[in-house]
Amino acid sequence: MLIKADPTLSRLNIGLFIIAFMAGIIFIPSCKQVSNKNPEHTPLLDSVLDKANSLVNSGQTKRAEQYLDSVYRTIPNPGTIDLWRKYEHKVNFYLLYQRNVELASEYADSMIKILEDQSEIYPAEYAKSIFSRSEVLMEQKRHTEAFNSYYQGKTFARQYLDSCNSYEFSYKLGLAKYRQGKYLEAIPFLKQSYTEGGTCDKNDSFEKTFSARQRNLNNIALCFERAGMPDSAVIYYEQALAFIDANPVKNTSRQPFIEVAKGVILGNLGGAYAAINRDSLAEHCLLQSIKTKGRPQYDLPHAETAKIKLAKLYPKTGRSNQTEQLLNQLDTYLATPENNNSSVAEHIRLQYYQLKWKYYDELAQTAPAYHYS
Repeated sequence: MLIKADPTLSRLNIGLFIIAFMAGIIFIPSCKQVSNKNPEHTPLLDSVLDKANSLVNSGQTKRAEQYLDSVYRTIPNPGTIDLWRKYEHKVNFYLLYQRNVELASEYADSMIKILEDQSEIYPAEYAKSIFSRSEVLMEQKRHTEAFNSYYQGKTFARQYLDSCNSYEFSYKLGLAKYRQGKYLEAIPFLKQSYTEGGTCDKNDSFEKTFSARQRNLNNIALCFERAGMPDSAVIYYEQALAFIDANPVKNTSRQPFIEVAKGVILGNLGGAYAAINRDSLAEHCLLQSIKTKGRPQYDLPHAETAKIKLAKLYPKTGRSNQTEQLLNQLDTYLATPENNNSSVAEHIRLQYYQLKWKYYDELAQTAPAYHYS
């Protein structure tokens, strides 16, 4: 599973990818909206967005949406960046959870509009606005336009930001190549992003110094895996885990994110081990991933992807009964209404059908095998 930006990360992984935002009453921003000079509410919104992220990661997307909007309604005069942060998270929400590209596009336009006369005052936010628009274009399958837009953002970042603050834009260029299926072409951008993150000061944000760098190592590995090079993938997955272990974070509030990140990497590593027939190591990593990500308040969808990989592994070792148990767990997950409208659930459902088809086919039960096929 590709790790996307953590909510604090663009404030994207989901990371996964792991992102949060939300809303009770749908608010459609106007393209005529202009920036204002009201005071910002940064500490308050940091806390609010972190809580919303936790709700999303535990599968409570509707509740998280309602919570975020309810807080914003209590702020009588939100500042420019207050509003910009809301629009940014709305773009992510409608792209990744509601899959409403039209609304995501409107919020992306509002991100740019609110800063268009202040791009040099808020260069990092303006560059991110360009990338949000680029992600909408990518979702619309307008790949050439999207890559050109990403590159525009990177050019702006080079002019107004230092290397430390350019890391995310290199990452996005790599992500654009990844989404086009150009996995080996994505790797240099991801490596550049990792290197740029290394220029940040130790007192810089958690996102810059920790979460982005481990994410880049994981995603480099994923590119190698998708390119049919699992041996190289194993090397970078192991490097990602080593990076986490070598950089302990004292802030206990960050622990859930760190545990989820390790769980995602372990799940990916387990899949790579399975691809090179190191089955015992694969099983160990996948079980650890499921144990980590299957806990309340942690990353439930990614735990299901690890179960898919484990369900594929067990028949190789003659444990079809354990495969059946995993399939039953996946069935329960997919039956939950909140899991029915995400790209992750769609991916899980397709693989679930494939596994059920092969499971019944091996049992010579033609009717259910045909049904799932």
